[in-house]
Amino acid sequence: MGVKGNANLRSELRNTTTKLRCRFDAGTVRRYARPVKRLQLTRVRVCDRCGRGRADLATDDGTTLTIPLDPARAAELATRPKPGDLQPLSAIVLTGLTAAGAVPTDLVLDVAGQALRALLSVARGDKTDIVVCTPQEAVSLAVRAGIKLYATDDALARQRARSTPPHSETLH
Repeated sequence: MGVKGNANLRSELRNTTTKLRCRFDAGTVRRYARPVKRLQLTRVRVCDRCGRGRADLATDDGTTLTIPLDPARAAELATRPKPGDLQPLSAIVLTGLTAAGAVPTDLVLDVAGQALRALLSVARGDKTDIVVCTPQEAVSLAVRAGIKLYATDDALARQRARSTPPHSETLH
């Protein structure tokens, strides 16, 4: 991608960020442009053979959403850290945000094009910034910091449209 392509990408990201800021108000999701539902992590499953896993999430009404996890993230989420363990990137990011006076307030899983993504709201004083991250990073941040996790109806509908049942006995 050349210089012109980078400029177009930066412009597109700036426009997207501006639009997203309008959807959030001081870190609350009540004013998000689309309806959202609160998610809870119900379990993390890890394959004994390959180490890959899934994070199973559910809403209060029983709707489920499954996030595939790479082996490192699956192991991180399936076990409690022990003293002396290396810290995952999510712990360092949270420490840096806190040191900068920023407070992560909520995460919203949403669909952009054909892909699932997560939007992290970070409050600094009276401003709220929106940061895009992967769904796997969102699950990790929600577990590590107790950040509330939500999903749009589009994200939940995407799960329903998938052919694999979310709670099948095999991981892959």
